[in-house]
Amino acid sequence: MTRGDVSPRQFTAAGFVAALSLLIRRFPRALAAAAGRSAAAAVPLSILPLAAALAAAWLLQRRLHARDVPSLLTGLLGAAAGRLVTGLYGLWFLLYTGFLLRSGAERFLTTVYPGAQPWVFVCTMALLCGVAAAGPLKALGRASMLFRPLLLALVVLVAALTAKDLDLTLLLPLRPADAPSVALAALEIANLLSVGVFLGFGGSALSEPLRLRRVVPWLAVLLGVIAAMTVGCLGMFGPELTAKMTYPYFMLVRDLTVLGALERLEPVVVAFWFFSDFILISLLLHLAAGNLRFALGLRPGRWLAALIAAVAAAAALALPGGLDAQRALSDRIVPLVCAALAFGPLPLLLPLALRRKRRERK
Repeated sequence: MTRGDVSPRQFTAAGFVAALSLLIRRFPRALAAAAGRSAAAAVPLSILPLAAALAAAWLLQRRLHARDVPSLLTGLLGAAAGRLVTGLYGLWFLLYTGFLLRSGAERFLTTVYPGAQPWVFVCTMALLCGVAAAGPLKALGRASMLFRPLLLALVVLVAALTAKDLDLTLLLPLRPADAPSVALAALEIANLLSVGVFLGFGGSALSEPLRLRRVVPWLAVLLGVIAAMTVGCLGMFGPELTAKMTYPYFMLVRDLTVLGALERLEPVVVAFWFFSDFILISLLLHLAAGNLRFALGLRPGRWLAALIAAVAAAAALALPGGLDAQRALSDRIVPLVCAALAFGPLPLLLPLALRRKRRERK
């Protein structure tokens, strides 16, 4: 198998921008709901589960010298089982994309276009992302290199504009009784790494192996973004109100202005966050097409990505649009499935990898 042409920097940028999309959908609301005023303490605590997940992934890759997850699965489970499991992940990426299309449309309806219909945003986004997914992964990596500094600059700008109005007493005092809730919130943060695990299915596109030194600094930046958003929302609204808001970060920027030049900064933030949604959904469509092509033994072609985009759009429109249903999917069902698929196989695959290594030594 020949090496791809995506650099580790581009690959890491794609994962980072995609994670920002997942972050804005649930945080800091989910952290405030889980840990209250102690939500910000979950950010440093999340380093422990994040480090454990990175160590497990590094150990698997080191033991098997696998370039991507399909190679790892076929190496441990055999060709037939590896193709089957890879195909099942491809189906999940398709369904996951449908959910993201619908929730992204609902966010636009809630924050900017309350009178519009969701099918407009679902179909438009599916078309744009389907075209991007049909192309090489390198194009998405290059786009991510452009989007990442823009999104980070926006986070820094919002943090600077809100700093003077924060009431830090809403974050204190921290109590020992909050420890279990903070631990749960830390696991919520660590679940963001699931997008990195899923991106591993496209690892064959890398021009060279991805090293931890490329990943760890950007994980630290991601934690900094979560901390800035959490402190900003809790310091402005308090934990109870933050937990009740659908998108507290957008509410935070609703009344912000920059030197009086903009009446509202919120539409700008929503528009910029479209970039992260675009990268995440395009990546999942690309990975879904690659997984199903690998599982079914199909030849390379762009038609499969377009077909998957159409099916994902149909699945998005079939989802219930009520607030309670969206909350159930966003807060419980989808995060639990992501955690199970991203980290659940590790306790099974690690012993298999260690056993195989011992047999090779003998």
